[in-house]
Amino acid sequence: SRLLDKPASAFTPFGGDTVRTGNDEKQSILLLKWEDLKHVTAGGEVLTQAIKNPSYLEVDKDLSKKALALVLDDDSMAPKFVEGEEIVIDPDVAPEDDDSEPDYVLVRLTQTGAHLFRRYRLRSTSGDTYDLVPCNSDWDTVTVSPRNPAEILGTMVQNTVKRRKSRK
Repeated sequence: SRLLDKPASAFTPFGGDTVRTGNDEKQSILLLKWEDLKHVTAGGEVLTQAIKNPSYLEVDKDLSKKALALVLDDDSMAPKFVEGEEIVIDPDVAPEDDDSEPDYVLVRLTQTGAHLFRRYRLRSTSGDTYDLVPCNSDWDTVTVSPRNPAEILGTMVQNTVKRRKSRK
């Protein structure tokens, strides 16, 4: 049979990628829970076999095969981004420091393993010191530096807001 000639990766979700292709203009990407982020490597690869009951989000086709989505679960970025909003993160897009059009990043803090979604603000020309700035002033700004390292897992490239909960 032809199935037996395929590599093992052909039998895992997406063959190892986080993307399923649909029509020519859209693709489906993994919609992760925050607890699933422990299965994302520093290079942005998702260990898809470890994701239980995966969900998907349809997005534009021009994203990388490593793109993933999350649902915001706190108000740290309100009012710009609200709890329940879906964000799309692309590990292949590097953040840029631009006040007129700021980038937002998903970061894993090395010392605690905590994951944060925040505005990226560069503090040094070498790029090794930057701030993770919440939109909500009730939350603290975190400074990433050689003394407080972090991994940028990706930059937000798309977001969707659900204006109302669906009726049951």
